Amino acid sequence: IVLTLAYSIIFFTGTVGNAFTCFVIVKNSYMHTATNYYLFSLAISDVLTLILGLPPELYTIWEAYPWRFGEPYCLLKTFLTEMTSSASILTITAFTVERYFAICHPIRSQTMSSLSRAIKIIIAIWISACLAALPYPIHTRTYYYLNDPATKEPIADSYICNIPVNWMPMMTYVFQASTFVLFVLPMCIITGLYVVIGLTLRRSSLARQTSTAYATQSQSRRAVLKMLVAVVVAFFISWAPFYAQRLMTVYIKEDQRPDIALLFLLFPPGVLYFVSSTVNPILYNLMSKKYRQASK
Repeated sequence: IVLTLAYSIIFFTGTVGNAFTCFVIVKNSYMHTATNYYLFSLAISDVLTLILGLPPELYTIWEAYPWRFGEPYCLLKTFLTEMTSSASILTITAFTVERYFAICHPIRSQTMSSLSRAIKIIIAIWISACLAALPYPIHTRTYYYLNDPATKEPIADSYICNIPVNWMPMMTYVFQASTFVLFVLPMCIITGLYVVIGLTLRRSSLARQTSTAYATQSQSRRAVLKMLVAVVVAFFISWAPFYAQRLMTVYIKEDQRPDIALLFLLFPPGVLYFVSSTVNPILYNLMSKKYRQASK
């Protein structure tokens, strides 16, 4: 019941928050900037993650077995949830790179941050997300997980939508590659670029200490730095358990996993996976002054 309530709150706040982000950007023409195009793409991927992924996840809490929706929906669900989550991560990374150039290389940013360039990058992100998601439906099937010891017939209630055991060796490479490309590498890029952005903002404020507006600028700088730290921490907390869970299924056999590890890696990754779609519109839109003005 607690998990159901948590998922319901996440679903409501996430869909409303991301839908409102899309509405504000579409409604106000002055919001049609490269930065906000990334935020729009992020909001779309997040709301799709919630709508496509959370209801089936909530259903499995109450009835994990058997799978009742057929193999076509099993494959479709697998592909779409992987695609949207990959699109969210890649969009966050691209948005970070865009912010880096805007703050650290403003002159160069004027030529790089055109709307047409942003649209091309966003299209490339979604194509890449589709390609990254393809191995999962290809290697996912509906099948009976257990057989009756006496009759050797499949047990009806063991019908599941998952990756068959004999295909797991191949998926080991997919899990490893996706963990590096969609978590480790983006985490390093986001952390590194935000550190550089923070140092640039700090040097800029120190250079203006003689200004009468220094106190206000210093307060604003501290607020921005706190936001940057929050973005990095939120990204790590949201995605680290999810990819840790995947690697655990590959490298640790089920009968060798400690009970506490099972408890920790079974529920938090799923919750945090969807929490990220709720937190993203809050964090990234707070970084946009135009968004805050347009939403009033």
